[in-house]
Amino acid sequence: MGVSVGGLDACKGPGAPLVGLFTLRQALDRAVAGSGCGYAFIDAHTIRFSPLKPAPRPQIALRPVTPTVIEPLAPLAPLIVTAGKRPARLGSLPGGVSVIGSPQLQDTGAGETGSVARQTTGFITTNLGAGRNKILLRGLSDGTFTGRTQSTVGTYLDDLPVNYNAPDPDLRLIDVERVEVLRGPQGALYGGGSLSGIYRIVTRAPELGVYAASAGTTFADTESGSDSYRFEGVVNVPTSAQSALRATIYHDVDGGYLDDVNLRLSNVDKTTRRGDA
Repeated sequence: MGVSVGGLDACKGPGAPLVGLFTLRQALDRAVAGSGCGYAFIDAHTIRFSPLKPAPRPQIALRPVTPTVIEPLAPLAPLIVTAGKRPARLGSLPGGVSVIGSPQLQDTGAGETGSVARQTTGFITTNLGAGRNKILLRGLSDGTFTGRTQSTVGTYLDDLPVNYNAPDPDLRLIDVERVEVLRGPQGALYGGGSLSGIYRIVTRAPELGVYAASAGTTFADTESGSDSYRFEGVVNVPTSAQSALRATIYHDVDGGYLDDVNLRLSNVDKTTRRGDA
């Protein structure tokens, strides 16, 4: 007949043999009789078989229904949500959190980010120099150098972010309440820039009604190099019965020991850091 046939799987009944001379349509009508399928011409040379649709159910006349008047509901009572004022212990939070308090920072002499890295698992810093190092958490990195992409570790001073695609500012840990390291991802709380975690420095709050001051110095001598020294000071001054001012200042000099013979300069790796808050 010169035709193509498809969809024969739609016919489930037993096939009946065709004996005699038939036209194409006569042969197709006899073939689909009692098989639960039908056929359709896609074009003059293509036929597709498909299952028959079930006969529609007879419509049943419905009696008219008298509408029912629904009285409005009474107003709902107000929903009261009570939140507890007790702060949760950071060690009991459902996540990877490391906390280093002020006593541990003082006992271990941790005054910078590199010292924190030596006390925290999975916390790594590069060794490019003060103010140029990058923090790595959980082995994730956005590259060796800074300034190309957003950092994967967010650095926060209290609740203020202090980096975007810049390196770690290497703030001196003076008059600090604690240091928190939250392993990521922390995007639900801190948004972008916290894929591998958060490094947060929590400063000490001013004290009301208390006059206090402290200072400290450190001096070191480098053989065949320049001297090193550090100075830091903290002052707390009440300004009224309900307010107080707390200020911190530091000045660090790390003596160099490398010489540039081409430029005839000595101790070219000397580093100076100063800051106040």
